Amino acid sequence: MLTAEHINCSYGKKQVLFDVSLNVNRGDIALLIGSNGSGKSTLFKCLYKLKSFTQETGSAFIFDDHDLSKTKTQNLLKTGLAYIPQSGFYYEQLTVRENLEIPALNDDRPERKRKMEEILAIFPMLAPTLEKRPAQISGGERQLMNLAATLQHRPAMLLLDEPFNGLSLKNLEMVRAQLTNLHQQTGCTILMIEHRIKEALPMANRLFGLKLGRMKEVGLGDKTNIEESITAILI
Repeated sequence: MLTAEHINCSYGKKQVLFDVSLNVNRGDIALLIGSNGSGKSTLFKCLYKLKSFTQETGSAFIFDDHDLSKTKTQNLLKTGLAYIPQSGFYYEQLTVRENLEIPALNDDRPERKRKMEEILAIFPMLAPTLEKRPAQISGGERQLMNLAATLQHRPAMLLLDEPFNGLSLKNLEMVRAQLTNLHQQTGCTILMIEHRIKEALPMANRLFGLKLGRMKEVGLGDKTNIEESITAILI
């Protein structure tokens, strides 16, 4: 689904990513972990072409048969690749309903209504929040609002930067359950950064670690080795 090879990225003279390669298969829920400053969010920005980077000559950068090296950032969503940053994206002055309607503004009224019904079928817990503003709902509900708005574009793959960040355990469990349901219902591939590893790991079938800007995949077969590998990545 997504192949990116030999990515190098710097901020000024400080190199952050060193020859990073990543291969995510269709249908994966892949978890990317690492300590603060290891380059996780920078990698996502590179994948979504929000940060410039370099590759070795001939290196692949492909998503679902699209050569991303030739695709502009504003066209990535049309290829089926969506990105939700850690801070999310929404308009505080608008209601939840209005935020959810923004991606469908170019559709006619019946289509907008159909999409709203589709969203509420996937995220029924958003129905009571529709006339509220984002500041009046929980962090978990805001995260689901971001997901619901993004899903109107029918992405084949989601890049999620810390979807559990700042959530209470109750809200975290709600978001985790909805992400799992989304994956089961739509087959959407997910690559997520998350510091709350214990809570995120049960969802994942792939585990990647970034340490000092270098990538390593961790096998999920042996629980003891997983714990040791995670500790080694985070220290």
